[in-house]
Amino acid sequence: MSGRKSQMSKTHYFDVVDSTNNKAKELAAHGAKHGTVVWAKQQTSGRGRLGKQWKSVKGKGLFMSIVLRPRVACEELARITLVIGLAVSEVLDTITGVEVQLKWPNDVLIEDKKCCGILVESSSVNAEEVYVVAGIGINVNHSECDFLGELEGNATSLAIVCGKDKNLEKVMELVRDSVLQKSKLFEQGEFPALLAQWRKRDCLAGKLMQCIDCRGRIVQGIALGPDENGILHVRDEEGREYEVMSGDIRLAIVDGSDERLQ
Repeated sequence: MSGRKSQMSKTHYFDVVDSTNNKAKELAAHGAKHGTVVWAKQQTSGRGRLGKQWKSVKGKGLFMSIVLRPRVACEELARITLVIGLAVSEVLDTITGVEVQLKWPNDVLIEDKKCCGILVESSSVNAEEVYVVAGIGINVNHSECDFLGELEGNATSLAIVCGKDKNLEKVMELVRDSVLQKSKLFEQGEFPALLAQWRKRDCLAGKLMQCIDCRGRIVQGIALGPDENGILHVRDEEGREYEVMSGDIRLAIVDGSDERLQ
């Protein structure tokens, strides 16, 4: 279980920062309250899961990290990535008017293209106090020409979908409020209901995919979706079921000619 201090949470803005997660972790280690936000218009060393770099175009993307001190058992913390993804997806639904999808474990998609990535990092002050830093990167005001190379055809932005730019600070406030609201429900034991909502947006469910299971084995099979602990399950052609805890997810091309990383 973790405690929360009584001082007001704060929002820290930077025009340019190396990593909002790094700044937020520094603040959290010094007692920053639940709900403290660090946000910027550009990151110079932003990263995603598995050490991947997050493309940063100054003034076009929203980069934010939220300090969370959830009052839940430590073994439940892994579920919070799905909670945050759901919170972000609902905000992007409202902004775009388009049904937003979720790709396990941490991607938010619009019209089958990535619009947002989430990186959750946790640390403990002591055996009783744990904090989480939820890093959220959203493509807001990018144009098609900003997505080149491997991003071409695989990424989108709120501006592309809506046909006009959005105010970064307003998007930040909406996301912050949604994450805090969903985090509260998580604390109140509502994860089963939140997971049910997450599953309705699951873009992998029922699809043939390739991944690495929790034992390091390459598995190809049908995605069954995450379980009550947030672990993805996959069933192969022989009916064997595997647990996937992390790693890249590849959707297999139906004709078998190739595999494409989504």
